[in-house]
Amino acid sequence: MWRITGLMYRAGGLVLQGRAAEAIPLLHQGLDEYRSAGCGLALPYYLSILGDAYIQTGRFDQAYKALDEALTIAEKNEDLFQEAELHRLMGELALAQSPGNDAIAEARFESALAIARRQQSRAWELRTTLSLARLWRQHGRTADARERLAAAHAWFTEGFGTPDLADAQAMLEEQALKRESVNPLD
Repeated sequence: MWRITGLMYRAGGLVLQGRAAEAIPLLHQGLDEYRSAGCGLALPYYLSILGDAYIQTGRFDQAYKALDEALTIAEKNEDLFQEAELHRLMGELALAQSPGNDAIAEARFESALAIARRQQSRAWELRTTLSLARLWRQHGRTADARERLAAAHAWFTEGFGTPDLADAQAMLEEQALKRESVNPLD
């Protein structure tokens, strides 16, 4: 069991490093062995990693299948700790498939935010707010993006070196610099 989960965490690390193509075979091997061992706990989590890897490699149909399966299992088994992230990834998938899917992506992000708030998961809320802020910035809604992201970032008192908090800080600083260059006397 430890070897199998270790294999999937190794693959997850590769996905986080941007090496999704290397991770996919490991994830398939790990998932096959995990299921063969009769395991089901945290399956939505492992499938979310696979879905993310497929998004990163442009394999959108496979990403949809993995994420849809994860959502189905999560609901069936009430294994909901990954639910907000699954909806966020579905939003990212919609955007990756076509820039015209902005409304679909925004609806998925809003669903993910509602779930994260209901579950009182500030981490998932921050990650989803980052996705939503990126989308809004692309459409000129920089003030809305900055306001929402600043509020989500302000909840945290530690962990500022983590990727999501670092990304949020960088985005807020970038927006502040742009705002200063537009209104240098403010």
